[in-house]
Amino acid sequence: MLLAAAVGALLVLGSVACSRTTGAATEVAGLGPVRAVTLGTHHGCAIATDRTVRCWGSDYFGQLGDGHHVDPRRPVAATGLADIVGIDAGGDLTCAVDGQGRVACWGYNFDGQVGSGTSEDAVFQPTLVRGLGAAQAVTAGEEHACALTSGEVWCWGSNDVGQLGRSDPARSLVPVRVPGLSDVRSISAGGWHTCAVRTDGSVSCWGLGGSGQLGAGTFSDSAPVEVEGLPAVTTVSAGSAHTCAAADDGRAWCWGAGAQGQLGAGADRRDQDRPVSVPGLRARQLASGAGHTCAVTTAGRVRCWGDDRGGQLGAATDVGGSGIAADAGVGADVQAVAAAEDRSCAVGPGGELRCWGAQAR
Repeated sequence: MLLAAAVGALLVLGSVACSRTTGAATEVAGLGPVRAVTLGTHHGCAIATDRTVRCWGSDYFGQLGDGHHVDPRRPVAATGLADIVGIDAGGDLTCAVDGQGRVACWGYNFDGQVGSGTSEDAVFQPTLVRGLGAAQAVTAGEEHACALTSGEVWCWGSNDVGQLGRSDPARSLVPVRVPGLSDVRSISAGGWHTCAVRTDGSVSCWGLGGSGQLGAGTFSDSAPVEVEGLPAVTTVSAGSAHTCAAADDGRAWCWGAGAQGQLGAGADRRDQDRPVSVPGLRARQLASGAGHTCAVTTAGRVRCWGDDRGGQLGAATDVGGSGIAADAGVGADVQAVAAAEDRSCAVGPGGELRCWGAQAR
């Protein structure tokens, strides 16, 4: 779910290759070179080289944005979008931002997470988010979305566990400012929580905290709280119920749900309410999925750990899952990696995009 590293991470320039329930990669038919790609729970979207958007997979809630209720295996064009510079998918929701900072969302909208001021179940075409200033980034969770505007964070949709950063549990059909946050440089929405990196490298998280995914030393939901025990970091990635971050020197930490090994803590699969180090890893980018995590190392390799029931660890496959970061077998000089529910994707040195795991089509 993040534009800058999350469950639907932004990847750059490539042609897409994917597979179904395997560590091998096969190409997504009908999709040429792309500038960026993101993965939701049951769908994927990409920014084409002409800065339009193509989506594929389930369209049950309109998350493909083509105005039809179909489930195509070949990419279709999301209508009315041009000059798109960023895109993110979370759950069955997709959001994109254009070169003028306008944000549009489409897909599942029961709690108003499209941001259009309505709460109809499904929105089948990209719809402008109301009342939002020029945005630099957008990120989508399961039932909410957030945008970064001039160092502030604005969120909309469900707030039943504090996803909007407010104590009032009422949802909001339009963006509201997350209180107490400023000087934010990047954001990442997980399932029901969101994290933000400030310009000083500190991280604050808010929303659902029952698995410790807020990193503040509690297993409670919360308004924005600072993650404890982290040095200055450059990137954060929020997954379904866990979060990971990396510092400029590549050291990485994860916290939150750990039962499937997604924290990279080896045999220790306890939930953690404070960051724990991922041993032996030097990462320059992280991608947190549901029960697994992947990283691009400082050496340009992809390493993954956690749940592997869909083959989402790639060549690091272990049906029982692995709490140890291992090479995914997708080659060297990788530029970026993404992780979703049960699949992963990586951008190679020439911009080619390869995907593996269940439903990675």
